[in-house]
Amino acid sequence: MQACLHEAPNETAEQHARRIEAVQFTRLVLSVEAQLAAHSPTGAYADLTQLSASPDMRALPASGQYVPGFELHLDVMDKGYWFEFVDKTDPCGFRFISNQAGVIFTAQPIR
Repeated sequence: MQACLHEAPNETAEQHARRIEAVQFTRLVLSVEAQLAAHSPTGAYADLTQLSASPDMRALPASGQYVPGFELHLDVMDKGYWFEFVDKTDPCGFRFISNQAGVIFTAQPIR
């Protein structure tokens, strides 16, 4: 099995920088979701299309590749949402996961 990209002590400076960028993006998603829900007449959270159209998100790359190698998955329900920001280049499946509560978790599949 290949080494995990985001495990100490083997995380390189380049992978560390990508992980920091990814957590900053994760925080941005949480902030934008909160802002959009606060200004929505129904308090609804934004789906991926609505989120991407917000002014804070439009400044990001049009490719949707917010952090190279990471991929955003977002699921919106009636009273909340959850999302994961997955490092598709990491053989261990490293990801950040969060929801409307705003707590950010790191995760990877059990090996």
